[in-house]
Amino acid sequence: RNGLVYTFGDGAYGKLGHGDTHDRLAPTRVLPLRDVCFKEVAAGYQHSMLRSDDGDVYTSGIGWKGQLGHGELEEPKDFHHSRLFRRACGEA
Repeated sequence: RNGLVYTFGDGAYGKLGHGDTHDRLAPTRVLPLRDVCFKEVAAGYQHSMLRSDDGDVYTSGIGWKGQLGHGELEEPKDFHHSRLFRRACGEA
């Protein structure tokens, strides 16, 4: 409703986006994204994706097979801006 992001649950592989792998037992605001307003979220088995009001996509968690869209096989523990998704949606 207000565009803020809160995550909770299993923090393995950094999929909650807090910069660590700690579990969160209650909804916890993702502070690194406090200046961005989000309108959509999606969660996979070991990764999460967010789309901002501006259409930017941010991903976190396991990227071993490229599913995060960063162009690398990685495992970020906080949300990273994904330029690949922005291009796929028609913007350069």
